[in-house]
Amino acid sequence: MNKFQSWLIQELQKRNLYQKEFAAIAGVSEGMVSRYLTGTIPGPITIIRIAKEWNIPQEKLLAIAGYDENLKPIKPSSEPKTKEQEEKDLDAEIQDLCKHFQGVFLDKRGDLSIESKKVVIDVLKYVIQKEGGKTRKGE
Repeated sequence: MNKFQSWLIQELQKRNLYQKEFAAIAGVSEGMVSRYLTGTIPGPITIIRIAKEWNIPQEKLLAIAGYDENLKPIKPSSEPKTKEQEEKDLDAEIQDLCKHFQGVFLDKRGDLSIESKKVVIDVLKYVIQKEGGKTRKGE
């Protein structure tokens, strides 16, 4: 069991939440929550969204999920992911995120909702902060 998986199980129990309720908080499908509970690590955008919703420091939750300060996954030495598994996980997350553009993230006109814009801004601010304010490579 990985650290995020263990943390999530404890948090769901502590907060008395079902997978469906957590899926709404995390902005993912129930199927994706099931994958998290069986060991799949969410992407950094999802981690940041959860941290924001639950008032948990982003750095803390990103570390629990195994991301470094540059939002890069820290691979555990004992069980490295194969390239195929990493690609499969990324594809699954992309597909899951795309589903939300069909109604959750987009408003009736097909534009990003206000909440979605706030999440995107939070993620970009976090990345810029971690880069020391640099916006372009080498600046």
